[in-house]
Formats: sequence, structure tokens, C-alpha cells
Amino acid sequence: MHCNFISWFSLHNKAVMKKIWFLLGISLVSLSAWAQQDKNIVYDANVQVRNVGSFAGVEISGAMDLYLSQGTETAVAISAADLQILDRIRTEVKDNILHIYFDAKGMNWKNWGNTKIKAYVTVNKLNRIEASGACNVKGTGPLKGEDLYLEFSGASDMGAELQFQSVKIDASGACSLRLTGNVERCQVSASGASSVKGFELQANYAKLEASGASDIRMTVNKELSVKASGGSNVKYKGNLQSRDVYSSGGASVKKQED
Repeated sequence: MHCNFISWFSLHNKAVMKKIWFLLGISLVSLSAWAQQDKNIVYDANVQVRNVGSFAGVEISGAMDLYLSQGTETAVAISAADLQILDRIRTEVKDNILHIYFDAKGMNWKNWGNTKIKAYVTVNKLNRIEASGACNVKGTGPLKGEDLYLEFSGASDMGAELQFQSVKIDASGACSLRLTGNVERCQVSASGASSVKGFELQANYAKLEASGASDIRMTVNKELSVKASGGSNVKYKGNLQSRDVYSSGGASVKKQED
């Protein structure tokens, strides 16, 4: 049974284990995706709730993990093992976009070490996700809406189920996106050895552009347009009604047989 209300965080102390329960928002996380044993419970030593205004997009940067879901209310929580690091994580809403980033001004990078930063976000209406600088975005439940724009760069990753009318994806700089779901229209631009793995993402209409040794895989049911260059690889599934393909520079465009 899918759980539609969020996460409860448990705080552990060396001497006495305490549990602090609080409701962050509706469906912040579908915990089966990342806490298989303890459903609805997230164990996190330094979680901090952030009060922000409403937003419809999320932009993250600087090597952090984002757990993203949808609900009737927005909610934001941040976690880092080092409290000094936690205090430097900024959560700001500008132009209807939630910006989450690490403020390193005046900081000795040696003090940062390998501290892992996590952001837990619930949003009502979603139309934009941007990630740069080795970020990892995880959709903890289906993400739904009308139009969605994804911009990923700098070795960032994403895994999510999408249910949208229209999705536009820009991936550059060795990014990797693993997508499932159903969309009416999908436009993908992949460059710089990026990968968009979407055989489990069904689209009726798709426009795919791959360059710079990138890889795109998608299932398309009606019309497909492909432009591939520079040693890129495009594979598709589906019984197409129309196909327009152009390839150059050693690129490959092939239908993947089941």
C-alpha cells in the first residue's frame, strides 16, 4: 500500500536513542524506494526543517542528494553529518524556484571532507528540475504534471517515474538519467558523454538529439525524430508511424528488438 504522508525522522544519541516524530508534509517520500525495511521511518542524525515559500521548480548544485516527491503541500528538510556544513546549506525561493546550494564563501575546503548533503523536498505542482555539480536526484514516487523541464550538467544523475504531457531534457557533461513512466511528448538533448536511459519511458512523440559520445534510449509509439553525431548512440523501441533520422560522424541510430 502506497504511503501518502511523509517521513518521520528518528534522531539517535550515543547514550540514549531518541525518536523525534514530526510531519513534514504530504508524501515527501515513498520510503520503499530508499528505506526498504523501515517504511515511513528515516533515520537521520542531523535533519533540519526549512521554512520556505511556495515553489514549482527545484535547482540544486554542489554534490548533494535530492529526494523529491509530490504532495498537497510543500515541505523542505536538509541533512548533513557536520552541523557547520548544515548551517551553510542555503534554501531560497526565487522566481518560483527553490534553490538549494552550499555556501562555501570563506570556508577551508579541507574542513568539508566527504560530508554528504541530503535534501528532502515535497512539491505540489512541479515544472522544473535543475542539477549541476555531481548531484543525485531521486524521485520517491511518480512525478506528475503538464510540462516538465530537466536540465542536468556536471556529472549529475537522476532516477524517476514521470507522468507528464510534455517533457524537455537537456543533459550535458557526463550526466546519467534513468527514467520510466508515460509522456505525450518528449524532447531530449544529450551531449558530452551523457546518458538518458528511457526504454521504460513511453512517449507518443519524441525528438532526440545526441552528440559527443552520448547515449539515448527511449520507447516511442507514434512519431520519432533523431539527430545523432560525434560517435553517439541512439536506440529506440516501439511501433512507429513516422520516423525521421539523421546521423553523422560515426553515430548510430538503431531500433532495439525485444
